[in-house]
Formats: sequence, structure tokens, C-alpha cells
Amino acid sequence: RVTDAARAEEERRLQAERDAAAQRRLDEEREAELAAEAAKRAEEEDERLRLERKAEKEAEKKKRLKEKQKARKQEGKEELARQKQQEELEAAKQASGVKCGMCGAGILDSNFFEAMGQKFCGTACVTKYRAASR
Repeated sequence: RVTDAARAEEERRLQAERDAAAQRRLDEEREAELAAEAAKRAEEEDERLRLERKAEKEAEKKKRLKEKQKARKQEGKEELARQKQQEELEAAKQASGVKCGMCGAGILDSNFFEAMGQKFCGTACVTKYRAASR
């Protein structure tokens, strides 16, 4: 009976070890599954963040492009305004009653040089007139 009791005790101990080993395997499998799920969630989160960043970059790119187009349009308007102003100035000079004694360009307001009884649009015309009269 002592050996039967020892054998039964040994069987219970071996069974407990087997149960413990089986439980460890189950725990390890659960941990591995949890780790795989966590890795999958992290990967999905990374993918979501990557897509968000990509969308943000696209939005920024569109915004910059729109701003560039707006700036070009504004520059075009400013250039047209400058050209119109220049054309108006040229038309006013042509219609002016006071003309340069050398080149014949119209002189507006009091922006002229007077020399030798003539009115000139600039010092270059005065110099040319003096050289031509000699």
C-alpha cells in the first residue's frame, strides 16, 4: 500500500506538471495572439497616420498651387495696370502742347529743362542740341 500511495502521489505530481506545462503553452499562445493583434493594430494605426499625412501633404500642395495661381493672376492685373498707366502717360505726352526742342517728345507739367530759348525733356537732349548747333 505504501508503494500504491507513492505511485498515486507520483501520478498526481506528474499530472500536475503536465497540466502546468499545458497551461504555460496556452498562456504563451494567448500572449503570442495578443502580441500579434497589438502589432496588427499598430500597423493599422501607422497606415492610418501615413494616409492622413499624405492627405495633409496633398491639401498643402493644392493650397500652395492655388496661392501661386492667385499671385500670378494678381501680378498679371498689376502688369496690365502698369501698362495702361504707361500708355496713358504716352498719350498725354503726345497730346501735350509743349514739345522737346530736340526729340519732339511731349513734355508734361514742369518736368523740363530750358536752355537756349528751347524746352527739353532731359539733359541728354540738351547736350545733343548743343552738339548739333555747333
